[in-house]
Amino acid sequence: MFRATALAALAVILVAAGTGQASDSRSDMRREVAEAWDTIAEYSAEQKDKAVEKGEEIVGNLDRAIADLGEEAREAKGDAKVALERRTEELKELRAESATRLDGLRESTADRWDTAKAAFGDAVDAFRKRWSEATGD
Repeated sequence: MFRATALAALAVILVAAGTGQASDSRSDMRREVAEAWDTIAEYSAEQKDKAVEKGEEIVGNLDRAIADLGEEAREAKGDAKVALERRTEELKELRAESATRLDGLRESTADRWDTAKAAFGDAVDAFRKRWSEATGD
């Protein structure tokens, strides 16, 4: 339940960060992340392949969020540019951790399923928190 709430919050943050066409894109990301996590949360170890597919969707959304912030960094000037570039790099590291935890989910056995699922949720939640700090949301 906590992970579902955390991922839903990430989705809200992704939407709040943009305006206009970017807002539509972030709205789609918000919905996709929330739906994907809700699905993963319900999957048992026997449904691992489906859970991994949904996890890949979530990581793809993290990639899109990083790309959006990177675009903002490219358009920024001075200290704002430097700060956005630094935050983008930090988010890339957290995204890599999420991907590593997704690999753990992919490789988990039935007796480690809940632990692997929680670790993936924790990694995505860490991304969400840093995204919030990076965007001021």
